[in-house]
Amino acid sequence: MQIPEIYKSNNRKYYFVKQYPNFVMYQTENGIAECFSYHELGLVEEMIEPPKYDLNVEKVVV
Repeated sequence: MQIPEIYKSNNRKYYFVKQYPNFVMYQTENGIAECFSYHELGLVEEMIEPPKYDLNVEKVVV
C-alpha cells in the first residue's frame, strides 16, 4: 500500500504530511491540514461477503 504524496480532491491539491494508523494527514498550499481515511484515498477496497444460506440437510429433496 503506497500512499500518494499529492492527493487531488475538490479541485484542491493536498500534500502528504504524516501517516497515522487509521488515517493520513494532508496539507493544502494555504497550510490547512485535513485528514483522509485509507478508504477515502482508495487504498482499501471494501470486501463484500456473499450471503450465507442456512440449509437444513434433512429437508433437502434430491
